[in-house]
Amino acid sequence: MALHVSNRYLSLVPVVAAVAADAGLRAWHVEDIPADDTGLYESDWVLVTANDALLATLAQRGKGSAAAQRNGRTVRAWTDDFNNLFEVLR
Repeated sequence: MALHVSNRYLSLVPVVAAVAADAGLRAWHVEDIPADDTGLYESDWVLVTANDALLATLAQRGKGSAAAQRNGRTVRAWTDDFNNLFEVLR
């Protein structure tokens, strides 16, 4: 699954990484940084998968990196009953 997580004010990558880990899956962060002359904006994506071969291929090609927690701190997985916007403010 590919999730678009670009946001000026929140760092959503660790949130998706925590939810993926809670589900027994892996999260892979991909930053799309287009050339300046294209008129396109940068974007952040998180791929959530159980496919280790896909992640190995992406790593080998230098496309992104394992989605990390926020500044070395663990972010609790968000659920219907819990979220914490303050811990993911940029």
